[in-house]
Amino acid sequence: MDIRKRSFNMIYIIIIMVPILLTGCKQVTMKNLDKQPSFIGLIEEVHERSILVRVSETENIGSDLVSVSLNVKLKDSETEFEVGNQVEVYYDGNIAESYPAQVHHVYAVVLMDKDVSDPPEDLQPSQIESVNEFQGVIMSVKEDSISPKGLTLTFENKSVDQPIYGEYFLLEQRFNGKWYEVPVTIEGNYGFNDIGYTVDKGQSADHEVDWEWLYGSLEAGDYRIIKDVLDFEKPGHYLQYHLAVEFKID
Repeated sequence: MDIRKRSFNMIYIIIIMVPILLTGCKQVTMKNLDKQPSFIGLIEEVHERSILVRVSETENIGSDLVSVSLNVKLKDSETEFEVGNQVEVYYDGNIAESYPAQVHHVYAVVLMDKDVSDPPEDLQPSQIESVNEFQGVIMSVKEDSISPKGLTLTFENKSVDQPIYGEYFLLEQRFNGKWYEVPVTIEGNYGFNDIGYTVDKGQSADHEVDWEWLYGSLEAGDYRIIKDVLDFEKPGHYLQYHLAVEFKID
């Protein structure tokens, strides 16, 4: 092969590749921050060089607690926080596997709306101790379906089991970082249809929820809906899990 021709081809390839590489290494700024990996949570501890964040139940990053470095790359980011602040953490997508998990390369920590309102005196604290522990079974909400009177849930089964859920649901509202049961508007006894829905392995299913008959129309606030899901191990024996997903009413 002609050496001059080969050299020309190499120069041509370099000329083509440089703009591609430069595009892929586009600098992260506050303007394009939303294109980076992120998660939302509440601050539980504040230290000199880090914060401990309780990750929102709707996030799926492999840990419920994350230690976040305050050595942020973008200087326009917030660096002073208080316990109870809700924040969104933008990072490079890498989480160190430990407990709590750790995020070292942080682009920015953005302070979200503070959740500081006190609950009404008659509200009962949540009785649910743990949620979203059914490995491989995920419940999410269709954002465009949310209204003060209901929403649509999506169940995904990435496990080897066959989860079963019914019509029953529970609504809770968050005040000062804690969950409280939303009071029902019905006086006396009430119930749900006794019917079970299954989600096969590798499949997903939508489920519409109308709560106006039970809770009325919700006021503005931060809420979560909880559904019971059963995992039948053998005849007469099953495990019960609580799946929860948060949503906001404006």
